Amino acid sequence: MRRILTALAFVLVALPAWSQSSAATDTSLAERAEQAKKERAARRASGATPTNTKSFGDDDLKGGGSKATSTSSESSTPAAAAAKGEAKADKAAKTDDQARAERREVIQKQLVEEQKRIDLIEKTMADAQRELGDITNYTYGSRRASLQKFLDDGAVELTKAHEKVSSLEEEARKLGASASR
Repeated sequence: MRRILTALAFVLVALPAWSQSSAATDTSLAERAEQAKKERAARRASGATPTNTKSFGDDDLKGGGSKATSTSSESSTPAAAAAKGEAKADKAAKTDDQARAERREVIQKQLVEEQKRIDLIEKTMADAQRELGDITNYTYGSRRASLQKFLDDGAVELTKAHEKVSSLEEEARKLGASASR
């Protein structure tokens, strides 16, 4: 029983840091990708790339380099390059509804993770409370104090998790999307 509570305490401590770091990484990566798209579109619009340079895109990389790069006169003209860039920009540009749907999916995923965390915290707290209430165990001294501290810390973590769920639900409401636990 002691091993289980120790393992659960580690999980309880590690989950907030893990969920915060994964959310921060997702946000920063999305911001970087958006910034790179904007810079690419600005370069295409200004015509800053010389016509004799080769550029490799996702299509070239997916084929494993089996496609040969063409240097024909039609693809090297600025008008053809601009038309090709506009076509790709139209495909890449997302509507507000698509962006909202993607953000809703992210929020929904975070809500599910937080609900799992809340369930885990409640389960471990119930186990600790059951051990404290078991009179056949004769839990006195340092073990009783550590269980009581575990319950107190769990209550604080539970409050934080509920606050995060509330903020995620509020964010979803402001976004105009429904998100549930």
